Amino acid sequence: MNKEIFNQVSIVICSYYSGEKLKKLILNIDQNYKVLIIDNAKEEYLKNFILSNYPHINYFAPNNDHGLSWSYNYALVKLKTKYIFITQPDVILNKDTIPKLYQAAEKYPNASMLSSIEYNNDQKNLDLKFLKFGKNSKIINYNVNKNFIRESCGDFCVDAINCTTMLINVAHIKKINGWDNNYFMYCEDIDLSLRARIKGYEIIKVNSSIVNHIGFGSHNQIYNSDFEKKRNWHWAWSQIYFYKKHHSSFQLFRICIKLILVSLFKLFLYSLLLSGKRKIFFYRFYGAICSIFNIDSFYRNKITK
Repeated sequence: MNKEIFNQVSIVICSYYSGEKLKKLILNIDQNYKVLIIDNAKEEYLKNFILSNYPHINYFAPNNDHGLSWSYNYALVKLKTKYIFITQPDVILNKDTIPKLYQAAEKYPNASMLSSIEYNNDQKNLDLKFLKFGKNSKIINYNVNKNFIRESCGDFCVDAINCTTMLINVAHIKKINGWDNNYFMYCEDIDLSLRARIKGYEIIKVNSSIVNHIGFGSHNQIYNSDFEKKRNWHWAWSQIYFYKKHHSSFQLFRICIKLILVSLFKLFLYSLLLSGKRKIFFYRFYGAICSIFNIDSFYRNKITK
């Protein structure tokens, strides 16, 4: 492995009650990398463990839970390497995951972001977005080409990726003003991707870089009930905010109606059935209404221990 990678690549991991999963992830990361952990849950025991056992890791716990976009923008300012590798606590890295992304980044100088091929329960994640833009760079269509990744034996361009793994070119991302801090969670990575594509940068899936992703497993599962409220509120809020930015008025109207009607119907149905699932659709409805009326992404439920 080219030792220059340790001077060129820093690693950022956002944690939210991710203690044990984060510990496992750290074990798979070469200690020569500069690592920044941003702990939005302020887990005191985790902070003490990290600082005591891993002197090469910088640990930062904001006073408030600002979410993913704010955290990544903080890293964008704080870290001084050419590239930043972003991943999540529920990801299992291979020893070549980061080196292969770095090699590809040096090979494709116009790439703003590069991402690994993702497996979930030994199955390839086939959710690849190829977009068609209309007037004013608004999205008018997208398709998911599942056969493309099955048949691919090399690197390829896509229009959007998620932040399961993401190696960013810092200079390119700064030119598009980083992440949009209005997103707390969900859609912030797709939004970043689209703005990079509109600017003319490439986004590359690197076929030789592999990760395994558990999915919805970054946090401690004992907090599932509390986390579900937060997750569903922000999923709905971010969906509508994203459509406002990147879709036509007609498509925005469609997603608003769909989210509101589906959430209300299922809220009513599960309330009749006395099912706990009604909470999911209450928080989706709540988040959607707030986003429709341009209320900031404020919801931060307090985790009960």
